[in-house]
Amino acid sequence: MKFRAWALLLLLLPPAGRVAAEAKVRSGLLSTDFDGDVSGARSIGMGETGAAVSGSPESPIWNPAALHDLTSPTFSADFDVARVSPVSGDLLTANSPLRGRKLTYLGFAASDAAFFYRPLANFNQRTVTDAADPDNNFIENDLRVILFGLSAASEMSKGADVGINLTYLDAQRALATATATAGRPPSVELADGHGFTMDVGLRDRTENAALGVAFFNLPGLIYWNRYRTDQLPIIMKAGAAFYPVPLFGLVGDYEKRFYRGGLPQQGSTHLGVEITVLPWLQLRGGTFGKNLNDSKTVSFTAGLSAFASKGYRLDFAVRKYTFQEEKVYNYFLSILLPLPEGDKIGRGSPSSSPSPAQFQGKDVNEYR
Repeated sequence: MKFRAWALLLLLLPPAGRVAAEAKVRSGLLSTDFDGDVSGARSIGMGETGAAVSGSPESPIWNPAALHDLTSPTFSADFDVARVSPVSGDLLTANSPLRGRKLTYLGFAASDAAFFYRPLANFNQRTVTDAADPDNNFIENDLRVILFGLSAASEMSKGADVGINLTYLDAQRALATATATAGRPPSVELADGHGFTMDVGLRDRTENAALGVAFFNLPGLIYWNRYRTDQLPIIMKAGAAFYPVPLFGLVGDYEKRFYRGGLPQQGSTHLGVEITVLPWLQLRGGTFGKNLNDSKTVSFTAGLSAFASKGYRLDFAVRKYTFQEEKVYNYFLSILLPLPEGDKIGRGSPSSSPSPAQFQGKDVNEYR
């Protein structure tokens, strides 16, 4: 009899566990809350392109296969410096998961490998539910999400590279709800989340051209202690780069999101140009948008890179777009520092190396 009782209890446990899991609700967060801010001033300056060209510590967020270009350790720090517009700063950053915070990326990349850190979300947002009594009628959402990633790349065959990212997500959320008519103090809900993503990239390069494609969030999952699991959309980036002459390049990307079980989303087209005007100076320009013929939604970019001895580099970019019928100028900065192991930062491929001198397959110091 005692045995039958234990057997009955064991049979009841799995359904009870399923009921507890089904009782969890969705977090209600948007997938864009986990996007972070765009990083890598070189790619931003070329119309936010990077699937086919890169070869820098920021490569993991554009196409991890491009890490194969690196031959010596390099560190990068990326910043969203400022947004200038007649529109107030709070409105400008209201749709950004970082809400105007400056640091967007830290990366350390060596030959065929990288480690990187990205703050994806950091904001506190209050929505008033009754304008007549805003202090007692509101919903306040506080979210913090950070990402740590490891990347690796290798050459499958001559000119064909493959790369992979494995990342860990750490999230904390606080949700406070206040309703004056309920006659109760605000309810506060605290939640912790942990998750992971896997990204895969491929690139085929020749002396004057390159093709690249990368898929992000294959899969992308965040497990919450209070909510049901969030699935991030798959993001595809496909691009091409063509350098008809060593110091002039044309690049293009196409980016699209795929939501599990959702309706198809319109993709965005990205176009850019890069030209070396001096051995120590590169200039860039670009444009991108879901409809490049719509002046109200299309964005324009410009940028430059300044090179110093020993391979030190400073990248700067600006993005111009329209918000509430006003022009907005968004400024970005990337600092790249080679580490002591060597001076070279690329393999000399014109379609992948960012150094002007390396477009000729030579070390930058030979031009001093």
